Amino acid sequence: MERQLLAAAALAAIAACSSGTDGVPISGLRPDFAVEIPVSGPSRVAAVLYQGDQRFSLYDWDRLSASVGGVARILVPVAGVVGPSYEGEFPSLDEGDLAAVAFASLGAPGAVVSSVRAPAPVLMTSPSAGVTVQVGATLGVAWQPAGTDDRVSVHIRASRCSGDTTGGSETVEVPDAGAADVPVLENLLPPALPPGGSCTADVWVERARAGTVSPQFAPGGRIEARQVSNPAPIAVVR
Repeated sequence: MERQLLAAAALAAIAACSSGTDGVPISGLRPDFAVEIPVSGPSRVAAVLYQGDQRFSLYDWDRLSASVGGVARILVPVAGVVGPSYEGEFPSLDEGDLAAVAFASLGAPGAVVSSVRAPAPVLMTSPSAGVTVQVGATLGVAWQPAGTDDRVSVHIRASRCSGDTTGGSETVEVPDAGAADVPVLENLLPPALPPGGSCTADVWVERARAGTVSPQFAPGGRIEARQVSNPAPIAVVR
């Protein structure tokens, strides 16, 4: 508890050093904040602000910062085709641990803080690595623990395909029942896949929990923490 209080104080101090949106009110910005917690390794925070449908670029005197796992730091810009996100790596989180993202601007009365608590970690127990599945069939996926009220989704992403081609991906939301049969869609395989070819695809499960967005932002924003399971590589064939 003392560590979290110190981190919160440090987060407020970091954010208070920052400054304004050059005439863009905070109420005109919509946040999309994500805290991704892999089964091993550091957590990653990715923060995006939208002004309408466009990603908003912070001015030199603006700051997005985060406090996760007792560590507080300023998020750094990462350029993208559709605009920037602001990211940082932090310690891993256990269920119930608090993560917070703060936006501060010149002339604003303190930092605008949104927060979320981590959901339970998720361990995928099926499928086994190396399983082969045909498009149009279903893939049995199992995980533990189960029975929470959090949102659970199964992800399949094809990467390495025969003929030096790249496949697609799919995401299916399922109840947190501990098991689900997920349809294997045709779009996982590229149209140019050679006869008899296949794709290697990664399968993983995510458990996500929504947090509380500061009411000073525009409506429609979100902050979410996601526990990500161990991935399993499978083969997808036509």
